[in-house]
Order: sequence, then structure tokens, then C-alpha cells
Amino acid sequence: MTTNNSINRRTQDLTIDGRTPVPNNTIWIQHDINGTHYFRVGMHENLPWSSYFAIGLDDNIPLNYAFKITDAGECIMHYQPSFSACNNIQNNNVTGDGTVFTVAFPDDIWDLANNFSTTTFTAPVAGHYLFCATVYIVDITTSHTDIVFKIVATSRELIGGGYALTAGTQAGYQGWVVSGYIDMDAYDTAYVTIQVSGSTKTVDVYGGSPHLNTSFSGTLIC
Repeated sequence: MTTNNSINRRTQDLTIDGRTPVPNNTIWIQHDINGTHYFRVGMHENLPWSSYFAIGLDDNIPLNYAFKITDAGECIMHYQPSFSACNNIQNNNVTGDGTVFTVAFPDDIWDLANNFSTTTFTAPVAGHYLFCATVYIVDITTSHTDIVFKIVATSRELIGGGYALTAGTQAGYQGWVVSGYIDMDAYDTAYVTIQVSGSTKTVDVYGGSPHLNTSFSGTLIC
């Protein structure tokens, strides 16, 4: 049985539409302004597997939802700013002489709202963001003296390494991790740098996939 109900105003339409398409059942409240569909709020029942409540961005709640609560209570925000990327190649001789190298992460694992591009995340909205970065460096010599590893954002920096090497004891390779929360305004940016000092430019940033030796991720928390 199909029932359509409308509450009309001069400049706004509110449509309550319950119907039974095959093979799924979807019931929603549709919010229109001057005849344009802005979003739908409703229930999608996909029997016998699951059902969920969703807020959709257009006519298709089952496929294009912005917010979803499953019948088990999980909350999924499909367009929440969130990304994860890694470096799947090795960058050779990028630092060692004090050069500040901006690390590239060309291999996207996910980028839900398309806010990350190779090196840089750009915040689409103001909020509090959680970031995590890892870097794996090789070909450190016994002459290198210092390592500084950072997530650099518009408003502040997260420093994961400001480490003085003990001469002659740290040659070879090292892995570093930095994570933390950063408050951002819309269009603020965040990226990752590594700086090794004390000798010549022989230090490489090691890349690899799927092991994520060198990676960068972030998400909007609130």
C-alpha cells in the first residue's frame, strides 16, 4: 500500500512518503524548499538482513546517506571529513643536511570528503581534528645528529621527534609516530615534515604498501 501525504506552505514543502519498493522498504520525511530536494530523514528496511535510520542528501536514502544508525546501534557518517594515505614509494636523499622535507602520501586508502591531496589536508569546516602520522627513515649515518618530525598545521604543530642522536650509535633506520588533536578553522591545512641534520643529504623516507611504514591520517572529531 502506498500513502503520500503533503503539508504545503507558500515557500516550503514537507512530504511524508511511505511506500514499499522491491526488494527494500523505505519510509522517509522529505524536506523541500521551493520544489528542490534538500534531504530526507527516514528508515530503510533491508529484510531479512538489517534495517537502519538515515539522513540522506537526495532522493536515495539507501545509497546516498550522510548519517546512518544501524539496528545494532552503530553510527556511520559517510561524508565526515576523514582520510588515510600512505607513501608507497621510497623518497631518496631528501634530508640529512638540515633540509625540511614535506612528506608525500600519494596512495589514498580513503578520503571520504575529498579533503586530502598528496601532502596536505585542508579542513572543510571549523572543528577539532585528530591526526596521526608515521614515518620510516633509512640511511642515517653515524654523523647525523638531530631528527625533527612534525605535523604542521595552520594553528599549531605536533612534534613527534626533536631528538638529538648520540654520535656513532644511531646509524641505519628509525621509525617515528606523532598524533594528537588540532583545532582548525575552515580552509586551515595540515601536513607532515621530517628534518635530519648534522651531515650530508643521504637520508631516505621509506615507503611501502600495504604495511603503511609511512602514513598520514586524520578525522573530524567534533
